[in-house]
Formats: sequence, C-alpha cells, structure tokens
Amino acid sequence: MAPSLVCNADFDSPGNVVESHCKADIGAIPKWGQKGTFVVVADGMRVLVEFGSQGTAQFSFHAVDLDAWFISETGYRSHFDGLRFGLTVEDTAKAILADYLKDKRHEIRAGDRDRLARSPSPSILAFLEPPARRSPVVMGTPW
Repeated sequence: MAPSLVCNADFDSPGNVVESHCKADIGAIPKWGQKGTFVVVADGMRVLVEFGSQGTAQFSFHAVDLDAWFISETGYRSHFDGLRFGLTVEDTAKAILADYLKDKRHEIRAGDRDRLARSPSPSILAFLEPPARRSPVVMGTPW
C-alpha cells in the first residue's frame, strides 16, 4: 500500500490528524498547505470558499446568497489550481472568481436553490453582515 494511503486511511490516521490540527480557524484565510473555510466577495458576489491542497490547490466555491447570480447554475463550483507565487490563498480565490465572472453569471436554478435553502447552512454564514439570503424559490404552504 502506498504511504500516502496509509497516512490518510481514516479519520485517526496520522496524516488526517496533522491536517486537522494545522487547519486554519473557521473564517480565517488559510496559508498555502492549510485547509480552511472563509468568505470572499468578488464583484459584489459573496462566496463561501473551502480550500485544501494535496499536491494541487483545490477550491470549492459555494453561493452565499441564493437569490443572486453565481458562477454556476447549481450554486457550487469546484476548481483545481496551482500554487500562485506572490498571491495569498484569498487573492488566488478572488482571481479565479474574477476569471469565471468574465462570462459566467448564472441565476441559481430554482430546484438547486430550493435544495440549498433546505440544507443546513454552514456555521460561518451565521456571522455575516448582512445575513446570508438563503430563502427557497418555492415557499411552503402553512398547512
């Protein structure tokens, strides 16, 4: 078995324990090599970013405001990138988003918006001002 598979085989494996211990605090911008979750604003669009790296930088972009445009119709976009020397993780996330926004400004599809509105909000969104707009398209009936 390859060493990296053994180091990250399960939650208690050494690689996962070290990664968990070294991750950035929720809301703090991670450094290269750290995992982290933070919010950025790109051209007025608020985006929840999950960042991690194992050989390559992986960004997961999630819509914060479900009634606004986003870089995908699903409210989610995954992006793999390389280390960008001279830029922070936050600067890199903003640069990637700026590239997507040049020609991709989508309304989140109604079904995806409803699904995201029903799912639990990440805890980091509770601290945003103004609050995240997470209402569904289809409002439930009171009876």
